[in-house]
Amino acid sequence: MKKIFKSVFSYLLICMLFCCPITNVYADEINTRIVSAEAMTISANNTYYIRNYKSNLYLDVAAPSYKELIQHSFMGGNNQRFVYQNNTLKSVHTGSYVTTGANYAADFPRAVVGSSLKISLSVNTDGTYCILKQDGNKLHMPNLSYCLVVQNASTSNLAKTIWYPYNNTYNEQWMFVKA
Repeated sequence: MKKIFKSVFSYLLICMLFCCPITNVYADEINTRIVSAEAMTISANNTYYIRNYKSNLYLDVAAPSYKELIQHSFMGGNNQRFVYQNNTLKSVHTGSYVTTGANYAADFPRAVVGSSLKISLSVNTDGTYCILKQDGNKLHMPNLSYCLVVQNASTSNLAKTIWYPYNNTYNEQWMFVKA
């Protein structure tokens, strides 16, 4: 009797594990994590599209000035391509680097493209990256890590990007997709 029970239980367990449908939300999350895992090694001098984990939109150098960094739906142009080299991110379209601009609000500078800024990439356990810079100008907070985040990250296009103190939230997690 015990043997029969074990066999039936094993059969039911296998059916539950392999026969139950996966919901679209769960399947999309798995696909996103697989894409992230594939992009875990960022190679110097390769070109990447950089997608925000929360909004699913791409880092973009905004027209017409091509100085502001925003998030936008995928278009595949050079204004959405970036090269990681020598601890910098360089826009393919402008040849300028992801850097710090005028403040959006007190202590929250905008992310723009311009002169070279040293950055580092921090890999999260799910394969996403945080794009970090060091703010050495703050006397009360020396060497505080600031990361690139989308201001009010949602699915709305044209949201500006800013440097914000690192706090491990989804709007500061980025996926690098080889262009």
